[in-house]
Amino acid sequence: MNHNTPLVSVCLPIYNGAAFLEEALASLAAQTYPNLELIVSDDQSTDHSLQIVAAFQAKVGFPIRVFSHEPAGIGANWNHCVQHAQGEYIKFLFQDDVFYPECISLMVAQALRSPKIGMVYCKRDFLYEKTEENSNWIARYGVLHQRWDGFIVKDQEIVRGTQMLKDKKLLKFPTNKIGEPTAVLLHRRVFDKVGLFSPHLKQILDVEYWLRLMKHFDVVYIDQPLIYFRIHEQQASAINAKNRHELEDYYFYGSLIQNVFWQLHFEVQKGLFFNYTKFGNQLKKILKLNFLR
Repeated sequence: MNHNTPLVSVCLPIYNGAAFLEEALASLAAQTYPNLELIVSDDQSTDHSLQIVAAFQAKVGFPIRVFSHEPAGIGANWNHCVQHAQGEYIKFLFQDDVFYPECISLMVAQALRSPKIGMVYCKRDFLYEKTEENSNWIARYGVLHQRWDGFIVKDQEIVRGTQMLKDKKLLKFPTNKIGEPTAVLLHRRVFDKVGLFSPHLKQILDVEYWLRLMKHFDVVYIDQPLIYFRIHEQQASAINAKNRHELEDYYFYGSLIQNVFWQLHFEVQKGLFFNYTKFGNQLKKILKLNFLR
């Protein structure tokens, strides 16, 4: 263990991830950052995921702790990882994804620039089969950081989270302008201040969390791909997207109203009020208004 650098807890929630897990773990073993621990939370896998983790554990020199988790949704498994993590920083690695070797080193270097920085995120590369559906996904979601309206995201610039929340296009497509958890490094104090991921959400719990933390912390973007996000039919995000229910929208927008409403742009506030509050809905019907989300 290297005590001159902060401990980074790599959180790996797994469920039947044997197909790609060895590749994900190999990318962790190749990290240039010297002070790591791996926290594995297994949602009762029925394949040989845990055997893969055990074999990996015998080959590396950093601590690995494996915990069994009663399945209760992906958010609960993410939270279970975080609750067992001991590091100053939390870095998710999903079982389908891959780190570049310098991923954690470069992210921690940015995070250490200011105690106000709660999140560092990076550009993503992609692993996917060359199909029309996947190519369309890349075209729609491949570049996220350029989708803001009120400012241009610059490489390694420290941005106030409240400035991002004030953006007029905050909830316009794509709602996730940060990326998936594998593309993000979080300081432990974020969880102390903001709490854990919402267990009520399945598809957009990461987005809801990014917006919640922006109320309290600064954010840094690295304009360099440091992770590979894998796109395939079996991944939880693809399944959840197909099964997304209107109730999920109400949980998501309800959280924004409760937690960050007064930090939002007026146009965003207006859309939330008239579409996702009982009084606003009634008032809209009375006035016959047609506010878009």
